[in-house]
Amino acid sequence: MKKIAMVFPGQGSQYIGMGESFYKNYMISRQTYEEASDVAGIDIAKLCFQDSVIRINQIEEMQLAVTTTNVAIARAYFEQYGVAPQFAMGHSVGEYAALTISGAISFADTIKILKYRGELLKDSLKQNLGTMVIAEN
Repeated sequence: MKKIAMVFPGQGSQYIGMGESFYKNYMISRQTYEEASDVAGIDIAKLCFQDSVIRINQIEEMQLAVTTTNVAIARAYFEQYGVAPQFAMGHSVGEYAALTISGAISFADTIKILKYRGELLKDSLKQNLGTMVIAEN
């Protein structure tokens, strides 16, 4: 058996339409979006597939969208190929998908944590408590 690793992207990987083909083609992916929507109280599929670029780039929405998409795609992979990774890691908010896929945190708890984390980050931004810069070349 070969050992595989999954690496999940974080902030900056979001775009309108991400994960839509998995949602349409894999029941497990659709169920993942539905579970996230139920826990978060917002329609994550609509956010990812139809909403505005402005909304999906808001910190509290982005975290939910990216993590749900990461987990939905990973679950479809597991179902399709019957293989789970021996290693999982993520960049930035991608770490939450890695924790979920590894079994360290349930998906529902991950969504709850990210919902609360998003609220805290949004509040800190309003209070000008700090800044963050993303540098790309």
